[in-house]
Amino acid sequence: MEFVRVDRSSAVPLYLQVERQLREQIARGALQPGDLLPPEHELCRQFGVSAITVKQGLKVLAADGLIVRERGRGTFVARPKLPAQDLSWLSSPAEGLASVGYRVAVQTPRFERRVPAPELSELLQLPDHEPLFFLERVYLDRSEVLALEQVYIPTSRCPGLDECLPGETSVYQLLEEQYGLLTEAEQFVEAIAAEESEARLFRLPPGSPLLRAERVVRLPDGQVVAFSKLLYRGDRFRFCVRLFRRKDQGR
Repeated sequence: MEFVRVDRSSAVPLYLQVERQLREQIARGALQPGDLLPPEHELCRQFGVSAITVKQGLKVLAADGLIVRERGRGTFVARPKLPAQDLSWLSSPAEGLASVGYRVAVQTPRFERRVPAPELSELLQLPDHEPLFFLERVYLDRSEVLALEQVYIPTSRCPGLDECLPGETSVYQLLEEQYGLLTEAEQFVEAIAAEESEARLFRLPPGSPLLRAERVVRLPDGQVVAFSKLLYRGDRFRFCVRLFRRKDQGR
């Protein structure tokens, strides 16, 4: 694909001319989601501009969510946001996406028994040094990492769990169907900037936006049966929350 050299007599800044040409190619489908953009030095040659000008143009497109830079791979046309998931239901990332008609691959890099740190034992209402199951799962769209899930479950609450996992079955489905633990949860969600290790996992530049969620899963009587941490790509996920106004609100 060849681009038109910028017009240096135009009042439009050079970096915006670069940005607009790339944006137009994406809008009309000449550049498809997942396509790799030419290297920056090639864009410099085609547009007839400096590396700084190209970087400025790409920065605008990245801020608008049209492109994404992946460490060690290059700059790609961004894939569209995934269908919005309803946060009213307790589900894994795979279950949440399946509920809106989207399926992902699931990998389980780690599943092991470990002794938790004291603060985690306290959260899970466990005696000191009582072991738990630690499960780590990665959710992928083709080769793109979408989400990371880490789940901590007391071994005393789910004996034999290591015979059911790993696999692709949802932890919450097992808690409900295998152990009869009908659960509810509190979830806290915040936006964060990817640190080095997180950036490597998601193949994103450090500082890229991620969504972090922490869940405390309980029985109706308040007994904690699991604690989980989740990381989502901020450029791919959207969530839906249903809100209701209290009758006494505003009084």
